[in-house]
Amino acid sequence: MNSVSETLAQLLLGAGQSVDVLATIGLGFLRSYENVAPLADERLRRRCIVTAPELLDSPERHTQWKYAVHLFKKLRWEVRTYAGIPTLGCVIVDGSEGLLVPLGMGPQSDTAPIFHFGRDSSLSASITDHFEQLWSRSAAATTQLANLEWGLEEQLPPISYEQLLLSSVPSHAQEIIAASNEFWDRQIRYFSENPNALRTTDPRHFEELIAELLDRNGLDVELTPPSGDGGRDVLAWANTLAGRHLYLVECKRYAANRPVGVEIVRALYGVVQAENATAGLIVATSEFTKGAKQFQETIKHRMDLQGYEGLIEWLRKSR
Repeated sequence: MNSVSETLAQLLLGAGQSVDVLATIGLGFLRSYENVAPLADERLRRRCIVTAPELLDSPERHTQWKYAVHLFKKLRWEVRTYAGIPTLGCVIVDGSEGLLVPLGMGPQSDTAPIFHFGRDSSLSASITDHFEQLWSRSAAATTQLANLEWGLEEQLPPISYEQLLLSSVPSHAQEIIAASNEFWDRQIRYFSENPNALRTTDPRHFEELIAELLDRNGLDVELTPPSGDGGRDVLAWANTLAGRHLYLVECKRYAANRPVGVEIVRALYGVVQAENATAGLIVATSEFTKGAKQFQETIKHRMDLQGYEGLIEWLRKSR
């Protein structure tokens, strides 16, 4: 076991009354937790909320969700599911001590940075309150597993490290931001050394990676919601002497033998025009068809294409 698993194990062995977990359907954190979950004494109150997208729109996501629910139910935890995607994962022991764990963790998930808050931390009340609010709005896992109907009329908005800490515990903000930077440093280093992994990482994680690369190149970025993004996954603004410019970025995590066709380039260009954006950018883990390149050349000041080889170079320059 390395850092995440080791810290989880120490925390669970010290539990005296309860353990609460907010988990993601991504397998990275769950695999870390699976190694140590049996250490939580069955006499404790053990609760788990498994978060999931509102629409389990692929067999892979559906399988991951069922796996996550099954993992905790087989150990006789009380399990509920929440139809949302908080970016905050947590483990809380005895309602006062625990860990913040980044969701969307990639291939090095068990060595990702985590933030440990102690029993006397002013942060613990905020984390515990957030978990309790999610728990009260969650549905029984058995019901959702049976019919995949969420039926949640009231949902809490997604919450991130930065949002939580900057709003409730400003004194901790820099520690969490530093942990986030360390996490992306590791991710960028990993993908630059193992570029083929770009094609198998979670599509949402790929979008987050591209947003981080844009941020590191001086742009202000915003990820759009996971579904219904209207053909752009990332909004990026550049502040220049000539004004503030908006770029619409679409991320395509494709297999090597699946080039991006001209129809996708045309579609994003249509969105760029409709929204009066400055330009569009398509970033792909494959390359582009001849037709796509020819069309882009005719609008080269309003559309750019970044293929696999260029992306690898981009990653190496961002380390």
